[in-house]
Amino acid sequence: MQLPILAVFACLVAWVAADGLRNGYERVWLWYAYQIDLTLPEADQQIGKKCIKWDFTNKNCPPTYQPTGKKGKPVGNPLPNTALCKGTAPGGSCYFWEFMGHIDGKRYMPKNMWLLPTTDTTDIEQQKNLKPDVQSTAQWLSTQHGNTDLEKSNNIPRATIYAPWRVYQGIGEIYNDMLTAVGQHSADTISKLSADEKTKYKDQLDGIKLALKSTIIEREIDHSKHVFDEGTAKGFALAKRTEAGFTGDIVDWDETRKLHTADEFNKFYNDFYHLAFNAGPPSNEAEFKASKAAREHLQVLDDFRAVESGALACGI
Repeated sequence: MQLPILAVFACLVAWVAADGLRNGYERVWLWYAYQIDLTLPEADQQIGKKCIKWDFTNKNCPPTYQPTGKKGKPVGNPLPNTALCKGTAPGGSCYFWEFMGHIDGKRYMPKNMWLLPTTDTTDIEQQKNLKPDVQSTAQWLSTQHGNTDLEKSNNIPRATIYAPWRVYQGIGEIYNDMLTAVGQHSADTISKLSADEKTKYKDQLDGIKLALKSTIIEREIDHSKHVFDEGTAKGFALAKRTEAGFTGDIVDWDETRKLHTADEFNKFYNDFYHLAFNAGPPSNEAEFKASKAAREHLQVLDDFRAVESGALACGI
C-alpha cells in the first residue's frame, strides 16, 4: 500500500545521502541509463552531462567558464561549461570507473581502483565490462564503502552524496529533480527504440529495471528502520513484510491498519510524517527534524517509484 501523504506537499531534497546497497544500486541504474543514452546522437545525450564549474553563489551553471593557471590567472578564452563523459571505452565513451569519477568529480584509474567486482586485481579487462551484474556490483560498491583502508587510499567512489549537476543539466542542486530528469529522459529514449534495438540492448534495459527495483526495495528497508524505531518508542505495533533476495524488514501498512483503530493508526502516521508540516516546530526539536527527514525519505522513494513506472511503461 502506498499512502498518499505526498500529494499534500513535495519535499525538495538537495544532495541526499544514499549509503550502502541503495547507493550501489542507484549508481548501477545511472550507469545503465547512461549506456542507453549512448544510443542517441551526441548532441542529444544528456545523462552524465555535468557542469564543470558550478556557481555555488547563484546556484546555477553559467554557459561558459574561464580556465585559470596555477596562480589563478585567466588562461585562454572562456570554454563551454558542460561536458559529457569522455573516456577510453569504444567510441570515446566511458567505462564504469570513468563514469563514476565523472559524476563524483574525481579521476579514478583502472589500476588498483576496482570499481567492478574482480577476482584478479591485476586484470584491468575485468573493469571494462560494459554490462556488469547489477546485484554483485551494488554489493561490491557497498562493501568497499565500509572498508576504511580503501577509503583512506582514495581508491573507491566512497562519496555517497554526489552533486545532481554532475549528472544532468538544468536541474540545479535538487536531488529529486535529477531523479525525475534522468528518469524522464531515459524513458523517452527507451520509447524511441525499435523492437530490434530493444532486443539488441536487452541486457542494458534489464539492468535498468533490476537496478531501479532494487534501489526502491533497499530504500524501503532503510526507511522502515526509522518507522520501526518510532513504533517501538511509541508502543505502536507495526506489521512487517520482506522481499525475496533482500535482507531487512519493510513496514506493511495494509496489515498494520488491521492492528489498530482508524484513530490510532492516523495519529501514529500523522505524528511521524506530518508533525512539523502541519503544526510547525514542536517544543521537541528532535521530533521536528525526524518528521522532516521522514517526509524527505518518502519523497525520494515516491520519485524512484515514478521513474520505475515510467520505464516500465516504455517497454523495458
